[in-house]
Amino acid sequence: MVQNREPGITWIVDFYANWCGPCRQLMPEWRRMAKMSSGVVRVGAIDCAKGNHNQLCKRQMVDGYPEIRLFPAKKHVNSKPLYSVYDDWNRHASALAGWALNFVPNDVVDMKPKDFTDGLPSDESAWLLDFYAPWCGHCHAFAPKFVLTSMRFKGRVKFGKVNCQQLPSVCSRAGVHAYPTVFFYPPKSPNKKRPAKKQIDSQEPEAITRIVDSYMDAYPDEAKKKTKSKKHKDEL
Repeated sequence: MVQNREPGITWIVDFYANWCGPCRQLMPEWRRMAKMSSGVVRVGAIDCAKGNHNQLCKRQMVDGYPEIRLFPAKKHVNSKPLYSVYDDWNRHASALAGWALNFVPNDVVDMKPKDFTDGLPSDESAWLLDFYAPWCGHCHAFAPKFVLTSMRFKGRVKFGKVNCQQLPSVCSRAGVHAYPTVFFYPPKSPNKKRPAKKQIDSQEPEAITRIVDSYMDAYPDEAKKKTKSKKHKDEL
């Protein structure tokens, strides 16, 4: 299934053994990561200690557990891109998801001063902005969730991230006092003032999706296209 994946499909796979202590410790985080990544990255796990899986793991030259590999999307059917191995000590769900998302294209914009006019996004589309600081641990944990959420609004809402260490005046004008802070900026109609921004208090993709969907209901011309997320089994 993984080796014969269709172009555009990315897999992340945990090769483990059922007798392995660190493998058992990883499992709860692995399930959380799978839920976070649903619809973006396909997630699998294979128990190399099982008889029918043992030869597969040997052919894959897995010699330690757990071994986490990411199989990137193929550009065409016959391409064979090399897999990548996760070698970070941090095996929390957000760290794993963040690593996997580095291999998946996304449309989150790294905002620059030129992208703002009077402290507001210059582009008149609807925007969701993540105001963060590079030293902020909570910001790093939230980053993959923000990217995942952006993929649910492709073509409807634009997503951007604002480095408040680099753009302090923009963050000050936005009223940012803590990190991360997320603001929704409604779309601006021609020759009209942009409606007031709204702060999103949740950092969970499902909650953010519901909140932004509810805001976008007030702008039917901008919210015609609803994206449908797909769920995939977390097994090979």
